Amino acid sequence: MKRSLQIQVDNQTKMSYAQSQQSLANERQAKITTDMAVAEDKIKRAHTEDTASLLNVIKAIKELDGMDLDHLAKKLEILNAIQPAAQETPTAIK
Repeated sequence: MKRSLQIQVDNQTKMSYAQSQQSLANERQAKITTDMAVAEDKIKRAHTEDTASLLNVIKAIKELDGMDLDHLAKKLEILNAIQPAAQETPTAIK
């Protein structure tokens, strides 16, 4: 009778372990599914950002195409003249 009880306890222990392993496997499978969904979402966002970037480049090219190059060169000269002055930091008052 003692032996029968020991076998029963041993069987219950093994069944509990098997159930915990099954639960762990289910949890890992759910994480894989979630990770795949997140990855697909990131890929979709990246494609959207790529498309938006391409549209911005096309808009910039179109804007440059319609711009007077002499006018653009003058603006660049002004920007280059202003840029060094903007980078200078004021000296501390002693």
